[in-house]
Amino acid sequence: MRTYDMYRALTPAGPKVAPYHAQAIVSRLRESLHWANRRLAQISGFEDEAAAVTSRPTRIANRHGALAVTYRLLAEAVSRADVAAASIGQRIRRETTHARAASLVANAACGLWDFQRDERILIAPNVLVDAERFALDQKDWCRWVALRTGLRGVYFERAPFLPGVLASGALNSQPEEDDSLDALTVTDTALLVDILDVLPTLQMTCLSPRDLPSVHWILSHRLYGVGPACVRLFAPATQTSQTDPSLTLRAQRFAQFLVDQHAVADFFASPQALPRAREVEDPLRWLDRVRG
Repeated sequence: MRTYDMYRALTPAGPKVAPYHAQAIVSRLRESLHWANRRLAQISGFEDEAAAVTSRPTRIANRHGALAVTYRLLAEAVSRADVAAASIGQRIRRETTHARAASLVANAACGLWDFQRDERILIAPNVLVDAERFALDQKDWCRWVALRTGLRGVYFERAPFLPGVLASGALNSQPEEDDSLDALTVTDTALLVDILDVLPTLQMTCLSPRDLPSVHWILSHRLYGVGPACVRLFAPATQTSQTDPSLTLRAQRFAQFLVDQHAVADFFASPQALPRAREVEDPLRWLDRVRG
């Protein structure tokens, strides 16, 4: 049995619920798209990319569907990174890592952007589980998930280089002390994925209870996704700094700087504009560099 098939067999398609509840959450997710799409351009600041995302299809998936999509995307990202596996053992380890990361996403994420097919994937079982776990209003929570996933799509539309660059960094075996801007280190990559994970939420804090009645309740219970945990699976075994718990806090501060300084467009300008770990510590240094 392939590693992927094993993880698929171990992943339930969704929780055991009455068909009515399953159908209801799918309906709410579909209804949430219009609400989310109307706010995408204003919140993201990228009108053209938001229009592209809203024009693309949205798929409602169970966990098996999400597992398949994530596995395919990870393989594609590594392919874009052009990081060859030199041995059979390395190929097996890489396939195992893909399957583990895909399983993590399928079991925990509520939405993802399929950058190959340009479509939003909303993972209905996880949306329902989180709504029940945190006592969230299902209508509001579905809208939140649709908007947050749409924002991630906008980012990938704005910066199509992200998958390859992040995969290269996650698999980089160069010393962490490398101070060049030519290639991301593992720690650089872990920080960037943390930033990308928290940025949609920080941009969405502009929503008021008039937009989303339970927005403050949502913010107090569910902020971030599973992206950072996934990138940590790809790091070479010799690299340990990416597990430092302070990374997430540093990334959150940097993402807040991007929002406060209206520098989100600078962040997505090019692969070279992406901050390195030392610049995440000193955001003004990064901003001076990218704005020249």
